[in-house]
Amino acid sequence: MMPKLAIGVLAVLLFWVPLPFGSVVDWAHVVLRICTVGLLCLVAFTGPRGAIRAVGVLIAAMLFISVLGWIQAARFPSAIVGAVSPAHLEIAAKAAEETVPVTGARLSLTPYRSREVGLSWLAVAACLMVAAMAVRVRQRRVLLFTLVGAALFQVLYGARHWMANMTEIWGVSAPSDVNRLRGTFVNSDHFALYAELALVVVFAWVWIALRRDRANLPPERRLLAIAPPVLVWLTLIAAIAFTGSRAGIAAAAVATVVQGLLLAARQQRVGLATAGVSAVLLGVLFISVLGVQAGFGRWMATSRSELTWNGRMEIYAASLELSKEFPVLGTGLGSFREAFAMVQPAKLQATVGHAHNDYLEMLVTTGVVGGLVLLIGAGFTARRLGRLLMTTERSEDAAAVLAALGACVAVGLHSFVDFGLTMPANSVTFVVIVGAALAVGAKSEEKAV
Repeated sequence: MMPKLAIGVLAVLLFWVPLPFGSVVDWAHVVLRICTVGLLCLVAFTGPRGAIRAVGVLIAAMLFISVLGWIQAARFPSAIVGAVSPAHLEIAAKAAEETVPVTGARLSLTPYRSREVGLSWLAVAACLMVAAMAVRVRQRRVLLFTLVGAALFQVLYGARHWMANMTEIWGVSAPSDVNRLRGTFVNSDHFALYAELALVVVFAWVWIALRRDRANLPPERRLLAIAPPVLVWLTLIAAIAFTGSRAGIAAAAVATVVQGLLLAARQQRVGLATAGVSAVLLGVLFISVLGVQAGFGRWMATSRSELTWNGRMEIYAASLELSKEFPVLGTGLGSFREAFAMVQPAKLQATVGHAHNDYLEMLVTTGVVGGLVLLIGAGFTARRLGRLLMTTERSEDAAAVLAALGACVAVGLHSFVDFGLTMPANSVTFVVIVGAALAVGAKSEEKAV
């Protein structure tokens, strides 16, 4: 009973988390942490053991990053700090008065931020764990269809404001390019990532509907099965195009093609390899009908020099240099803004709060240690999902895995040029999709216990 209640609460949280500006505001972080503590209390002793094992490595990696933030924020003797990160000790010495000996220092440039971000990682890990409790098909349906409903609400809300050239979100001024769709997110690129996560889920839904269409059903039943997911998919692909996010459009296209290739590998049918390409072409055709310039205008207006030599290249180069100064444990979780100010090129006048590359930012803030731990967690997840896709017999179980693999591709590509996963709305949604898929094999494992 408790896991079912927890999944219901998680579904409500999944719908809510993008509403307060993508949950980027501080109070939304607090609400998320409180809710996840409650969720953990519900499943701590009643969740299926197989489900916990299914996500154990990934959760351990996320918990490590959470704990690392608190370790970085703690004060250590100078000898320890000097051995682990001489740059931190040097900064502490410069900050202290010359007459005061430096007896200790911290491994984070912003200890309070490291603790806060550590708590956020803990909250997201809790959402992953609860999502893994969805070992039954109906429970996964609740989570994934809640996500689809939330994404459609975002599109409708954003379209209303977009067509009216409004810059407010919930009545609060949030200036942005009024020509770009953004839902309730401040940044259109971050909304694009959110829409990508829903898109890969709906692609799996389309596949299930097409498989059911092969059954001996009357024409009207076939239409009722196929039409809804196709219409939702077209709506989401158009929404991504109208965000104007170049990374979003590219990641959505590649993720869809990869999902088609994965279906071909699972079914051992070469013809299915064209499914992803056909879907992308259908999406392009649909957007063309709506208006090519409106849907792909920002992409089409991008010059070669802007794409290759814009300010992000300067940020990447400076960030790599910064990572060399703090190689082991990084500058401190959540400290990128303050750390980058030490190496910011004169060409960049504005304050740089993120690396515009999630991988690079994690390398800067958590060092090689944090990067390796996350790489291990990601490798385990990809390996398990790939195995489940090939071995799972039930089509709806395979669809959940297909959605998770598509989400990994979309997030993996988008994160090279953006910082969308720093938005709790995106990180929570992503881990829910992945956690629900990893739980597919947990049901059979639980029987063997």
